[in-house]
Amino acid sequence: MTRARGSEPARERRTGRRGGRREGRHCHSSPNGSVGNRAKFSDDSDPPELVERGRSLDVAEESGATWNRLSEIRHASRHILKSPVYGTTLKPLHASTVDGGKVGDNLSPGEEYDPVKSAWPTRTPTGTRDGATRGRPGRKRGPRSLGRYPFLTTSKAYLSDLKPFRAALTLEQLRRDLRTIERDLRALYEAREVRTMNPAEFDESVVGALLLRWRTRVTKYGTPMDPTSQAHLFRGLKGLLEWTGNGVIHRMKARSHVRFPRTIEKPIEVLSMQELQRLRAAADTIAGWDGVVARFAVEFIVSTGLRPKEARLARLQDLDHDRWRLLVAHPKGEGSWAAADYAPVLGLGRTAVEDFLEERAKYLASMSLDAAKIEPLIPFVRRTGLVDYWPEAMFRKMKGKLERASGVRFHLKTLRATFAQLCKDNGASIEAVSKGLRHGSSKTTEKYYARMRHEAAFRELETAWNRQSIPG
Repeated sequence: MTRARGSEPARERRTGRRGGRREGRHCHSSPNGSVGNRAKFSDDSDPPELVERGRSLDVAEESGATWNRLSEIRHASRHILKSPVYGTTLKPLHASTVDGGKVGDNLSPGEEYDPVKSAWPTRTPTGTRDGATRGRPGRKRGPRSLGRYPFLTTSKAYLSDLKPFRAALTLEQLRRDLRTIERDLRALYEAREVRTMNPAEFDESVVGALLLRWRTRVTKYGTPMDPTSQAHLFRGLKGLLEWTGNGVIHRMKARSHVRFPRTIEKPIEVLSMQELQRLRAAADTIAGWDGVVARFAVEFIVSTGLRPKEARLARLQDLDHDRWRLLVAHPKGEGSWAAADYAPVLGLGRTAVEDFLEERAKYLASMSLDAAKIEPLIPFVRRTGLVDYWPEAMFRKMKGKLERASGVRFHLKTLRATFAQLCKDNGASIEAVSKGLRHGSSKTTEKYYARMRHEAAFRELETAWNRQSIPG
């Protein structure tokens, strides 16, 4: 008959194999804590001293407590006696030759013997006990574990691998998109609608739950998420899953009923003249150097068609006062597919530049700096005294102040589209507008920045209809 793993004879054989032949008494304790061969000890005899030595317990010949306290000692040292001991070898321990509190212990002279403390393991230099394990109980983390936040850990590694192939601004936008995806995923996970947050383990149910949440949840403005924004988040999720080797998106594409978010063509978002006036008035309410930069940025971007990054990284030496041009030294696609090119400075932008340069010289002089020697057109003086380009985060913060003060919701790139649409409305050809925006093709200009307005189109159609050649 096969015996159970925890049976008494089996444990005796294992103890014999591990410890070899040992001399001394054998103490068999039952599962309920009683002592099997208690008859070998009398109630009036001295108690055994428990000393940890491997998996065996050495019994001292002389001690200062009664045998009846053995259960108390066993309870105090339960991290040693984790299970009932069957067949554990107990051998006599010779009396110590060092003078101590009592015969048979290792205490220094004058210390009282404590049978409970004698059973404790000693401390290591780091504070843990011998044989103990630091950390929470439960399943141990494996060497390839992603920790408590597997999605964020995987996203960080993914962005790190993309650094040689993507611009810093693109990586920052992707980081924000992945952070948004993580928040939506965590909300689903806490609601028990998905079973995992590890991108390598995503299946159709997890992707479907995310798509459904993006269609149904509202944004911070209280409106449903735009389909274009959904498509933007989906592209970020798709790239991450492909990087991890998870082919769930390709499997879902093969199914006819699956529909992924797509970018839709929307009317171009531009600012009206009334909204521009409200933004100018809001910039006047911002005090200090931040207000100077806000007034300049609104007028300068609308008059040049620069991207926010191109305006931030503009240099003083790139400004041509004679021809009113600005060399865009850091265009979109820098180092990849775009080269430095010129942008025009039109209309009120020229007055804004002159006023800003005057305010700039005063500000830098207050910092004991020579304005002519400072490279950034829009300088940012840090607390350490270091002069740097205006940070992107500060640009977004400035945009938020303008929104709250004016009540006009807009994107920084809306100022660039406003420049293009104003030029088109005033009679400029789409080719000229495309050249001013430094586009490779006028199709990009018509699709995203400037096209004929409805009012102009309807007026042209009405004029054509009223001609005699068209029957009434």
